[in-house]
Amino acid sequence: QNDATNASRALFVLQGAGLITLNVSSDKLASQANIVENKKDITIKELDASQTARALKSVDAAIVNNNYAVPAKLDYKSSLYKEKADENAKQWFNILTGKKGWEKSPKAKAIKALVKAYQTDEVKKIIIKTSNGVDLPVWDK
Repeated sequence: QNDATNASRALFVLQGAGLITLNVSSDKLASQANIVENKKDITIKELDASQTARALKSVDAAIVNNNYAVPAKLDYKSSLYKEKADENAKQWFNILTGKKGWEKSPKAKAIKALVKAYQTDEVKKIIIKTSNGVDLPVWDK
């Protein structure tokens, strides 16, 4: 497996679903070596994230990132478990950022106005509606 970030995220999802217990801080990357409890004796096969949706034909279940689930037409509403936007997932939140010193840029005022306009309840509702509940705005986390 060449994708430690997605492997770790998948393990935290399994923990969130109550299937395994990890002995690692939520701000660190987890590996299978961090599994301290696996009561259901789940066999975990690590795959490249881009292969997980396709692998559903040959495995009982898979953790599939949204950017692969949507093109594969996987139904979010019938998924077995949905990742929570909590402390365990915080390290995978996507953020809007700029290079050092952007605050002094002539565009800083416009950037701040754009962020303020974007991070509203109205936009949050639009994101949730247009993604069928898959994308979770987390700017208030």
